[in-house]
Amino acid sequence: MKLSASRCLDGINLIYISLAAILFLTLAGSAFVGHTFTEQRKTARLFYCDFAKYYVCGKIAASPDRLKAYDAKVQADYLVKDALGDPSAPEEFIHYPPMDFPLMAPLATLPIEQCFLVFCLSGSLIFLSGTFFLSRAAAGAGAGFNSINALLFFWLAVFGSVPMLRAFALGQTSLFLAGITAVYIFAWMRKRSFLAGLALALTSIKPQYSVFLVVPALACRRYKLVLWAALCELVMVLAAVATIGPQNVINYPQIVLHAEQTANLAGGFVSEMVNVRGLLAIFVADSVAVKIAGGLALIAWFYLASLWWKFGGLQKGEPTRARPHTVALLLATTVLYCLTFSPHTHLYDLVILSVVAPAAAQSSIKSAWSGEEPRAEKLFSLLLLVYPAAGWLFLLMPGGIGACRTAPFALYNLALCALATISLYQQSPAAITDGTTPGSNQEPRMWI
Repeated sequence: MKLSASRCLDGINLIYISLAAILFLTLAGSAFVGHTFTEQRKTARLFYCDFAKYYVCGKIAASPDRLKAYDAKVQADYLVKDALGDPSAPEEFIHYPPMDFPLMAPLATLPIEQCFLVFCLSGSLIFLSGTFFLSRAAAGAGAGFNSINALLFFWLAVFGSVPMLRAFALGQTSLFLAGITAVYIFAWMRKRSFLAGLALALTSIKPQYSVFLVVPALACRRYKLVLWAALCELVMVLAAVATIGPQNVINYPQIVLHAEQTANLAGGFVSEMVNVRGLLAIFVADSVAVKIAGGLALIAWFYLASLWWKFGGLQKGEPTRARPHTVALLLATTVLYCLTFSPHTHLYDLVILSVVAPAAAQSSIKSAWSGEEPRAEKLFSLLLLVYPAAGWLFLLMPGGIGACRTAPFALYNLALCALATISLYQQSPAAITDGTTPGSNQEPRMWI
C-alpha cells in the first residue's frame, strides 16, 4: 500500500514538474522570441531590474567614470542612459562586489536585450553542466540521480520552480551561482583542487555564501584547494583594481555595510529574505535583526565546522576513511547552512539549493520512502523532492503579500537544515568510516 501511494505521489509530482517547467520555458522563450524585453522593462520597473544593474556594472567598467563605480548618481545616470531606467523612479543602489564590474564588461558590449539572452543561456549552460557532472560523481554515494531520466526531471523541477521564476523576472545570477556551486561540490568529490578552488573563488560574486562554502576545505585541511581559491580570488581582485581602481576595492566592505543598513539603498526588502534574518525582521527592526542574525551566522559557521570534524573522520588529527554518502550529506548540509544562516538570502537565491538534491538525495518519492536510510534522512529527501510544488503553494495561498509569501520558504529551509543535521547524527559509526556505499562491492573512494 505504501509503495502504491508513493508511486501515485511520484506521478503527481512528475506531472506538476512537467507542466510548471513548460509554463516557465514558454514564458521565458516568448520574452526573447517576441522581443518584449524593452516593453516589460519600461512597463514595470522591477522587471529585469537586477540584470539592468549587472549590465550597468559592465558599462561603467568600460567608461571614463569607472573610478566612480559606487557613486549613486553615476549609477543612476547609467541606469537611465543604458539600462532603460526611469528617471522619475530612482533605482536601488548597486553594491555588487568589485569583481562583477570586470566580469560583466565583455557582455555589456552587446545591446541590453541581446546581452540578457547571452546572460540567460550562459547561466543555463553552466547550471546544466555543473549538475550533470555532480550527479555522475554523487552516484557512488547512493544519491538517486544516476539516470538521465532522473536528471531530466530534476532540471525540469528547477526550471519550473518559484525561485527560478523570480530569478528570471529580476535577471539574477542564480543559475550561474548554482552551477558554480555544483562544480565546486563535484570537484571536491573528485579531488580536483584547481577546479574546486576556481569554483570557490567564483562564488565570491555573492561573498556571503563563500564564507560557508569554504568550511569543508578548511575543516578537512584541503590546503591545495584553499591555495588555488586564494590565487584565483587574487586574480579577480586585481582585475577589479585595474578596472574600477584600488580605492573602490579597499572601501568595498564599508560600502556594502552602509548599503545593507540603509533602507533607501538596500531596497527595504529585508523581511522578505528567506533566511534567519528575514524571519527575525518580521518581528523586530532590521537594525536588531541583522545583529542577532550575524551572531547566529557565526555560531552556525563554527557548528558546521564541528560537523565536518565529527562526521568527516577528522577527530584523530588526520583524515580517515569517510563513507562517500556521509560526505555527500555533509556537503549538502553546508549548502543548506549557507543559504539559511547567511546575512543576505533572497527567494531567487534558493535556485542554489537545488544542488543539494543530486548530491545527497533520492530521485523519487518511491525510492526515498522504501530506502533503508534513517527516518530523518528519508524525510529530508521527501521534502527536497516536493520543494518545487510546496513553493507554488506558498506563493498562491491566501494571506497577503511580501513576508507572508517568503517566510514559509525560510521555515522550510530551517526544517531541511535540521533534518540534514539529524541525519548525520543518525549515521552509524561504522557507516561513517567504512569508506563504502551500503550494498556495494566497490573499493572505497576517499573524498576527504
